[in-house]
Amino acid sequence: MKILKNIYTKILMLTSLLAIGTLNSCKVDPNEGIDLRVDWNIIETTASFQFVDAKTGELVGYENGDKIEIIVKGNNKEVVVDITGKKTDDFEAVKGSLNLALDPNAPAPSEDQPVDFTVTAMIDGYVTIDYPVQIFRTGAHEYEVKMINLENTPEGVIVTTNQSFELQDGATTETVMVNVSNPNGMEAEVIIPEGTIIKDKDGNLLEGPIRQQ
Repeated sequence: MKILKNIYTKILMLTSLLAIGTLNSCKVDPNEGIDLRVDWNIIETTASFQFVDAKTGELVGYENGDKIEIIVKGNNKEVVVDITGKKTDDFEAVKGSLNLALDPNAPAPSEDQPVDFTVTAMIDGYVTIDYPVQIFRTGAHEYEVKMINLENTPEGVIVTTNQSFELQDGATTETVMVNVSNPNGMEAEVIIPEGTIIKDKDGNLLEGPIRQQ
């Protein structure tokens, strides 16, 4: 009986070892079939903007939560992305702040080939402003954009809002008269003849209704 018991014990041990070997040979590699790709592109150049009231110095929209509509245009607008790298035509400044970046896949800015674009900021109650930007090097860049409150202008600034006028193919459809004045009481009238071509600073034809300010 003792001999049979030893044989039975050895058979059990051999069976266990075979089972363990089989399990190890069938073990599934959790990384098998997975193609791991790491994109090492990182954002190297950022442009941070603060939009402040030209008179008070406070961030526009910080207190009431109003957002500033931002449009990026100009020669190199296609390389401007948000801080996460997402490309879009329209941005929003929240609490008076906006963070943009340059596409890391685009050529780096340099003295010979700067990145050139314009930030247009629009919010109710303020004069719309076009802010030109030129970036000559990689790194972090900060800008302060002063906006004029129509109800609380800085000293020496008067904003007069007149009627709007239409443009067709970038040209005025009628003769436009614009009245301007300064704090010293001097006044003048500017006449824009019908058919006058109006362009933005980048040479693009303006379209739609134009509000005189």
